[in-house]
Amino acid sequence: MSGKHKQGKYSLLVTLLSVIFLISCKTMSKADQQKVLPLLHFQRTVCFGPCPAYSATISTDGTVTFAGFAHVPTTDTLYFKIEPEVMDSINQKISALNYPSLQDLYPTDWTDMPSTITTFYKEGKEDKKVIHKEGGPAELREFQEWLDGLLLRLAETTTIKGNLK
Repeated sequence: MSGKHKQGKYSLLVTLLSVIFLISCKTMSKADQQKVLPLLHFQRTVCFGPCPAYSATISTDGTVTFAGFAHVPTTDTLYFKIEPEVMDSINQKISALNYPSLQDLYPTDWTDMPSTITTFYKEGKEDKKVIHKEGGPAELREFQEWLDGLLLRLAETTTIKGNLK
């Protein structure tokens, strides 16, 4: 084989590798755009009684990581997915809540009062954390009660099905 012929094959190989690299970079950027981001982190803290205590992170694609601590269906970590229609409801309720206007803390004078900590994310970054012990706007309490009921039902269903991961 002549040197010129080897150089032509080498040049063709470099060109092919460059094209493959550029295509893979374009594919990676599309994957980066479709990243699953946190939407909401919800935590109920322990009390001296039978208060449910757990934390749950809901991602933008509906994936939930639920970690049970006490008085919940399991004290293990569960992974489950929220249906798209329910995710739409969550997003609507978050929008209606107008969480940026909420105070960072709704305190109490009671020492045994559990906290509900709701962390809202915007584009994957923490946007607002609300620590709710007592009082606060009715909209916040209603949202937290609704979300708490939803998450505990899903954790119960997942535990019954034996889908522990």
